[in-house]
Amino acid sequence: MYWTALSRFFGRGRPPRRFEALSIAARWDRPARFICPTDVRVLCLSGTAWITTDADIRDVVLEAGQVHCAPKRARMFINGMPFCELRIE
Repeated sequence: MYWTALSRFFGRGRPPRRFEALSIAARWDRPARFICPTDVRVLCLSGTAWITTDADIRDVVLEAGQVHCAPKRARMFINGMPFCELRIE
């Protein structure tokens, strides 16, 4: 019982936070990593993005205005070519 109370104190009993949208910038020398909390839609706002997802054997290259969908719990490795800005919804 003590450990249950202690784990709730440290936040393990909290419900997950709601995810709406996130903006990410990545460069060739500073890639970004993102784990999808739910099914997400990745929109390239500017530049060119090279996205590798562990759930898919194919790499994806997005240019400004293009969209990519990734499944829940997918791990994305995002690299700018040479720079990109993305919106994850």
